[in-house]
Amino acid sequence: MRLVLLFLSVLFLFTGCVSSGWESSMSVPSKNSQGILTAAVPKNSSYIYVYREDEFRGSATAWHLQLNNEPVGKLKNGSYLLIKTNPGEKMFNPDSHVMGLEDKPFTLDAQGGKAYFLKHGNEDIFSSEVTFFPKPATEIRTKLKSYSLVNIHEMYDSGFNEETYNKKQLCYSQPNAQACIVQIEDVIGKIVINRGNSGLRAKPGMLLQPNDVIITSLQSAAYFLLYGEPKMTREDSSFKIEPLQ
Repeated sequence: MRLVLLFLSVLFLFTGCVSSGWESSMSVPSKNSQGILTAAVPKNSSYIYVYREDEFRGSATAWHLQLNNEPVGKLKNGSYLLIKTNPGEKMFNPDSHVMGLEDKPFTLDAQGGKAYFLKHGNEDIFSSEVTFFPKPATEIRTKLKSYSLVNIHEMYDSGFNEETYNKKQLCYSQPNAQACIVQIEDVIGKIVINRGNSGLRAKPGMLLQPNDVIITSLQSAAYFLLYGEPKMTREDSSFKIEPLQ
């Protein structure tokens, strides 16, 4: 049975059989611009190039793809698109509409000021899994010069906070940096740190963790550093340590 399924998957890859109503690759606009491939990436942006190989397999179909559940374009063989977006974690979802193939999501942690090149499709003709494969920039830039540019999609989040993003990246690489410290500096009265199912007595010098809750009683106060910024709790209150988003 598995051999039959594998045969059908390979057959569909070569013939490009699709579900009813699916658009052919001929419906995809075709244009080319070599300058796009070497464009400088602003430090507050990430450029993600997604392409399909120029080959016979699946040549009768154009495959849709989504970024963070939003449609961003469709690719025929020998084509690519450019996504301009904020840095951060990105979830790609392929949609091949080909029977016998498994569309597998792919996550990319995009850094500011960098360009990424993702191959959309299968690893080889024997694979039934459709997803995205990171590829070396220099090698792929040369290849894409002969491919068609089908779309430039700008997907910027208006709520993106560049300062918070930069601090988060710093704390990944240097968790002990001053800007990353979350720590009790001083305590007046009785202060309890609620950490999961545990209640801990707050003490000067105590390091705090994301989702910790500082609980103060009457006539009490806590002085602490929150990602390097000085903070103070009010008496008879609580304060939750939110993770950097």
